[in-house]
Amino acid sequence: MEKNFFTFLICVFLMLSPAGLFTTQAAEAFTFSSLFSYPKAPTLELTDLYGSKLSIDSYKGKVVIVSFIDKKSQDEAIKWVESLPSTYLGDSRIAFANVIYPGGVSFLVPRKKVLSRLKNNIETLRTNFAQSLSKQEQNKLSTTEIRWAADWKRNWSSKWGTIRHMVNIFVVDQDGMLRDTIRGMNDKVIQRLKLVIDKLIKSGK
Repeated sequence: MEKNFFTFLICVFLMLSPAGLFTTQAAEAFTFSSLFSYPKAPTLELTDLYGSKLSIDSYKGKVVIVSFIDKKSQDEAIKWVESLPSTYLGDSRIAFANVIYPGGVSFLVPRKKVLSRLKNNIETLRTNFAQSLSKQEQNKLSTTEIRWAADWKRNWSSKWGTIRHMVNIFVVDQDGMLRDTIRGMNDKVIQRLKLVIDKLIKSGK
């Protein structure tokens, strides 16, 4: 009742505004929920480490956790991976997109060699993580959608407004809206991430 009354007062104010910037139709379209709308997540389109296209738009209907990682934030990223609840494993409502900035100078170290090193590091991380899981959880891990891609020139990192030398995590909801942004990693942040993700999964948005 209070929310509806508050919305009514705003609509009346807008219709009577002497500035004449709002029409009656615009005021009628204005809702209380529009005050708290979320921004649309930036686009993300690149090729993953295994040659497949990775696009944020293809994940509509899922909660997507987009992580930007560089050399100096690897330990933070590993801490996040190790803290993942087993309930996320095998959940088709969640997808993980990890974007890595390898660093280095391409003409000094061939991209092909860097790519091979990244794949080996990811496989090692996956193996170590799997060892801490039960057999059933390991099977679920194999069906969990986890994608890895390289942002060679930090083009996408810049587009998403990341901060260097710390892990940057973005939670995107089922409609492609940006629901939370995390920079850096600690126990308090991990708890916050879990709460946001769980809420989105349970509510369907």
